[in-house]
Amino acid sequence: MFVEVKARRRTAGGSPFSAVGPAKQKVISRVAEDYLARVYRRTDIPCRFDVIGFEGKEVYWVRDAFDYRH
Repeated sequence: MFVEVKARRRTAGGSPFSAVGPAKQKVISRVAEDYLARVYRRTDIPCRFDVIGFEGKEVYWVRDAFDYRH
């Protein structure tokens, strides 16, 4: 499992989840693939991408937030 954590003090900049769009998902996917290749010497290991967002004092956890992006 890989987790991206985002926080916002104010909602004017959008939700923390809006910062994890397709481009950011692609970067996270590439980093995960690189990690799997270096640590396990494999890239075919199933993994999950979660996003945790902090909005003020509230915490939101989106499990399986997105699929691997090529």
